[in-house]
Amino acid sequence: AWAWVLVVAAVVCWWIWPWLLKLRGDPAADASLLAPARKEAGGRRLLQETSGPAASGLAASAEAELSRRTIAEAGVGRIAGDVDFEVQEAFRSAFVGASALLAQVLTGPPTGQVYTAAVSALKRLAEILDRIFAAAANPNELARVSCLREASEVFRRDFGAPQISEAMQGLLSAAGFERGADGSGGVTWAFQSGEPLAQLRGLTVRLCLQKSAELQKLRGPGRFLHTDNSAVIPSVEDVSVADLVDLYRMRPCGVAEQRPSARERNLEADIRAKLNQRRADKGMNALALHEGLAAICRTLADQQRARSR
Repeated sequence: AWAWVLVVAAVVCWWIWPWLLKLRGDPAADASLLAPARKEAGGRRLLQETSGPAASGLAASAEAELSRRTIAEAGVGRIAGDVDFEVQEAFRSAFVGASALLAQVLTGPPTGQVYTAAVSALKRLAEILDRIFAAAANPNELARVSCLREASEVFRRDFGAPQISEAMQGLLSAAGFERGADGSGGVTWAFQSGEPLAQLRGLTVRLCLQKSAELQKLRGPGRFLHTDNSAVIPSVEDVSVADLVDLYRMRPCGVAEQRPSARERNLEADIRAKLNQRRADKGMNALALHEGLAAICRTLADQQRARSR
């Protein structure tokens, strides 16, 4: 009987010995526990570095899994899951098509009534797209500005002129508008604001119009020396998808204006100065403040600050 008691006591001591060492604070006992020791690093729990290929592989696997979860939580990759088209390819295709239609609108010499009507129609289309994207956060306003009545006088003047009607209506289609009948028997052109591809095409056409306007300013009075308008037709090789971000630098209408404190303003200015200094050291141009993105960042920071309080 005593022999069995001794055996049971030995087994119990062998089983609880590592835990007793841990309670004593013996660092050598940590390695004997089933779960590897962990340490805090930058607010994240990482595996403690140990020697040996097995430990290195385990640490690498844990770090990769942590990175994967962090990326997934941050929403990276949502674009690929939300749209069923390749953004770069769709952008280039839309810009090439818009440039070709723009060349049709501006066919002929850069003088005369036809040219003036064409420039006026292009400005009108740019204004329509500006109102649509400015009202993106306001469903009622968006519904009002994204539908054009074909029978209206303004539409007939800007998009129904005999010389440019086909090309201008082609630009409307390229910008994400669809022609259809309304409930009263009339015909309308409605922007498909709920379709990601239509939104990309609308932004791309707006970028094409902006680049053409910039070329118009660059040409200036020299247009009287030209026999055509090929000099103001932008090329897809001179633009990129990143240019779409700079189209609307103003604060979105759906984002409330935040009043940062003096400390926050100083921090913003200091960060921007350091970024531009690094860009200058590498021979790059300075970055201007993007009011739209800055307003969104300030709103997110203010919401996080409110939650933390």
